[in-house]
Amino acid sequence: MAGLCHGLNEYRPLRPPGNSGHPDAEFSLNALRSELNRLTGGSWQVDLQACGGTSDQHVGFLWNGSRVAWLQLTDAWELNGAATGPTGSACAGNLRPGRYALAKTPIGVDFHLLSVHFDSGTEGRDDEHRR
Repeated sequence: MAGLCHGLNEYRPLRPPGNSGHPDAEFSLNALRSELNRLTGGSWQVDLQACGGTSDQHVGFLWNGSRVAWLQLTDAWELNGAATGPTGSACAGNLRPGRYALAKTPIGVDFHLLSVHFDSGTEGRDDEHRR
């Protein structure tokens, strides 16, 4: 299991054939998952929150589905200070909510997981968002 927070366009070496511009985010994630599947014999899955465009940063999870089942994948809107509720405002103020998951293992151990994004800017607004 791994927390995942990245700009999907950062997978620059994994471009679809003939694409000389920005890499296609879905292609990049699928290529990453395929390579992990090949290397580990697993079944790698991705869950990302939907705030922003395809080239924006997304908070979420990357996990081997053959080793753990993930349930209750949802946005943790409470971690976005500009959000006022779970519906319609989880991405308010161009901020990212956290992403929550309940992971169940075959041996009966359960995990409650939270993936978060801390605003890394240097402006006063960014500092306030980290508080």
